[in-house]
Amino acid sequence: MDIPTAAISDAATFHDVVQRALRLPDYYGHNLDALDECLYDLATGETNGWHDPIVLGAHEILAVNLGEIAPFRKRCPELLDALLDVFAWTNLRLTEEGREPRIVVAYR
Repeated sequence: MDIPTAAISDAATFHDVVQRALRLPDYYGHNLDALDECLYDLATGETNGWHDPIVLGAHEILAVNLGEIAPFRKRCPELLDALLDVFAWTNLRLTEEGREPRIVVAYR
């Protein structure tokens, strides 16, 4: 899944872009805790239908492509760090439960 970081300029656009790119539910709370919960639900298959038809199989991963991040890092360094942190945090939660990490992030 591609997250078009070029479209992010502040916290509001960050959450709007991430919500659209990851197809998060309408009730997504536009905060990092809500993002973590949605990613966790997606990784565990506990989406209650909000992410149909894409549900990760038992050994599948969610590959997230951030594209060229240098401009994003310059424009919004704290948002880039927050995004990478929430992906890492979700994977940590999974591994602490004995599950496989499910999120891989790529960028240039």
